[in-house]
Amino acid sequence: MLFKAFVAFSLVLAPTSAVSLIQYLGPDCTGTKRICANIRPNLCCQCNWDGYINPFVSGRCQGCTSTDSQNLWRSEGKGFCESLAFTRNGGDCQGEQHRKLFGHSWLQNRKMSASEDAQCTGTVAPDLITRDDVTFFRIGEGVPLEDEMALEEWLTREVTVEEMPEHLLKYRTGFNATEAAD
Repeated sequence: MLFKAFVAFSLVLAPTSAVSLIQYLGPDCTGTKRICANIRPNLCCQCNWDGYINPFVSGRCQGCTSTDSQNLWRSEGKGFCESLAFTRNGGDCQGEQHRKLFGHSWLQNRKMSASEDAQCTGTVAPDLITRDDVTFFRIGEGVPLEDEMALEEWLTREVTVEEMPEHLLKYRTGFNATEAAD
């Protein structure tokens, strides 16, 4: 019994090894969301897949703790995580309505840091898109660019799932953002 209690206590204290970074197309973390699910520290969740670039304006980190640093990035023409726009400890929403953001990353067990400390070691593209946190669609690997663009367009127009073209429904997937970041 003592061993089980120790294991449970150790799991509570264990550092987070992956989180879900959520990019919002609307201000104040509203609107259609693109998600890099279960992303490791120091990876940039970029706003590009297969050459299609659509900046976002706000983001939050599902699973970041108060000691983790969440970073939102601007681009200066060379890459997605080049110029630090915002940094904050924890997973709360950050961003501005009129600022285009191109990347999102997190650092484990770091206080808000200077740009040079926050540099990414690689990039990944979002793998999920949703509007309502109930119905999720796969994007990225294995999904043609035309279908990804159509999914984002349909979700931005706030149509119901029943109104979506049949060929896009095959990308619907089960996903729980709360479970994914735990």
